[in-house]
Amino acid sequence: YKLSQWEGRLPPETSCTVRATFCGSLGKFCENLFIETEKMGFVKFFVCRGHCAAPSMKFDTERTVQYGPCLVGKRAGALVKFRNDGDYVLNGAIIANYPIRANKTEISVSGNGHDSLELTWIPTGCYELKSTVSVETNAGNFLINVRGNGVFPKLKAAPSVLDFGVCAIGHEYAKTLKITNLGECTTRWNIPTMPSGFQCSAGTGELKSGESDRVEV
Repeated sequence: YKLSQWEGRLPPETSCTVRATFCGSLGKFCENLFIETEKMGFVKFFVCRGHCAAPSMKFDTERTVQYGPCLVGKRAGALVKFRNDGDYVLNGAIIANYPIRANKTEISVSGNGHDSLELTWIPTGCYELKSTVSVETNAGNFLINVRGNGVFPKLKAAPSVLDFGVCAIGHEYAKTLKITNLGECTTRWNIPTMPSGFQCSAGTGELKSGESDRVEV
């Protein structure tokens, strides 16, 4: 314990302020102190108590974000969850390096509380992403590694020509078009317009890598 002053004199009808500070180990503390005066036998007791605590940042998952293959120009997002295992408030700053964006620049988590951080990336080309996000807190500094690959969609439509041959007026004929995703990530496809007299069994779809759709025309 430290007091701003241990003794003094008070004129009548006056007061003074004494500042008490404490620096100790983790855990609760409680001390009984007292004030003596010139009056014999007069003692005024008071109690100093509190709880020394520290923040402790823990991540619920590995500190590596793996986006995997991501379409160029399409937003990819990942959620990083963390918690404060300590009793003291966890405060910190988030520093995201380009091209990663974070949904917040500061964090404040109460004791034994939880929070999360969303990291987003929009690939601007076909390249491998290797970036980091720094989390600088009063419990230490942490790095989150961010990895991913920007890829272009790669669809194959076969056959390239639907040849109906010679057709009779007023009769309906059908051909099948197979659409295959040859790329590394999920891709959406659509047939925006159809000429007069034509119909498709499906006008849009979504294909994971290696999947195919069959469309009857």
